[in-house]
Amino acid sequence: IRKIDGNSLNKLLKTPLIVLSDRIAVFAKSVGFLQVYVALQPNDSAIVEKIQQIKLEKYNTLDKLN
Repeated sequence: IRKIDGNSLNKLLKTPLIVLSDRIAVFAKSVGFLQVYVALQPNDSAIVEKIQQIKLEKYNTLDKLN
């Protein structure tokens, strides 16, 4: 992470990150990631489900603002 320029690093750290365990989530937050989500299981379908959940939450938030 230290080799990334400041502007790109800020953009990266604001990107939602899906991880496979609470331990990895703690680490990701400790290095600066702002939006860290833990998949319920370490498999493809759980990751896709988490992506859909994040998308739905974002849509609902935007809908409430309008």
